[in-house]
Amino acid sequence: MPNNRKDRLSKKFDGECRACGATGVPLEIHYIVPLSSGGTDDESNLTLLCPNCNRTIANRQFTEIEFNHYLSRILDNSNAFHDIRMEERLSREKPFRADITAKSQDGKSWLIECKNASAFTPASA
Repeated sequence: MPNNRKDRLSKKFDGECRACGATGVPLEIHYIVPLSSGGTDDESNLTLLCPNCNRTIANRQFTEIEFNHYLSRILDNSNAFHDIRMEERLSREKPFRADITAKSQDGKSWLIECKNASAFTPASA
């Protein structure tokens, strides 16, 4: 990945790890949605993490709530989203909620439902 991309991201994120807030450490580019899961190489899908957070995220299975907190923090620290809320109840008539809701700069509302990978794994017989 070109160094100028990392430089632009570092400037955008004030040289800070988007997960833990660490500064003054080497930062690594991290795909918010991995390429293997359909993510793109576009800068809107990239963030910066310190090596510790990057390894923790890459080598670990998160519970759904842990991942919701991780994603919510990344959105919170992004200039592209605002009004980020977790566990938002969307309807009184039907018990419907979204794990995370957010508004993007273009005025669109986002409803994000996060699933743990185990939710898609068949149970052992």
